[in-house]
Amino acid sequence: MNNNQNNNNQEPQIIGTQSPVNTQNVHGVQNVQNVQNVQNVQNVQGSNPNLQMNQQVPNQNVSVNPVNQVNQVNPNNMQQAPTQNPSINQEKGGNAKYVILVIFMLILIGYTMFLPEIQEMVARYQASKNATIEEAITSGILTCTKEDSDDIFDYSYKYEFSFTDYKLKKVDYKIETKGDVTEDSVELENRYEACKRIESIGKSTPGVVANCQNSSGVLDENYIFSLESIVDSTYNAALVEEGITYQQHELDDDINLVEQEMNAAGYTCNISS
Repeated sequence: MNNNQNNNNQEPQIIGTQSPVNTQNVHGVQNVQNVQNVQNVQNVQGSNPNLQMNQQVPNQNVSVNPVNQVNQVNPNNMQQAPTQNPSINQEKGGNAKYVILVIFMLILIGYTMFLPEIQEMVARYQASKNATIEEAITSGILTCTKEDSDDIFDYSYKYEFSFTDYKLKKVDYKIETKGDVTEDSVELENRYEACKRIESIGKSTPGVVANCQNSSGVLDENYIFSLESIVDSTYNAALVEEGITYQQHELDDDINLVEQEMNAAGYTCNISS
């Protein structure tokens, strides 16, 4: 009896092919559904760009750590770049200005000290340049002038030497004597009379012509010597006797030598064709 009661009290057991619910399959179905939902969302987002830009993924926290993305810089490993001192640059610029100023002052002082030598060099260069040009003139006129004075009169001398193939052919000599009209009138008259005597000699001497004029304290004398026509040199003695001095030259003298002699006598000369 007791055994039957115990059997009656026990719950009946179900024996069959029923198996417990497979939770993995359930999760699998859920995963598939989630994937489909994601695909549906992506499809919707693809058709609507605005929705894609505004769509936020739930439960996804995005954090950006700039410290992790950027290499940290260790201050101990950093080398400080050298900095330029502005005062050093200014000092360099100032020194350069002083150096340029000193050089300029030295050049200026040297130019002032050697100015006469520089002028002489320039004059020599100009003279050599003119001489080169003059050498090309084989026939022409050499003109030489000089100014002079004494206690009474002022003198202006002018020579014109005509030459052909560098050979002297003619001399035209002019003298201008200036004095006081009242005080120097007697002396000017004496000189005028001497010039007139040479003029008389010239009339009888071939190749010699003399012209004289005295007016307002100025005596003008002009002596022309055509060397090719002169056969009598007595006029030279007459000139010396009358106190008339001049540079004597002979026919066919080299014009370059004539110029040297005139320069030595204090004349300034130039050649023209």
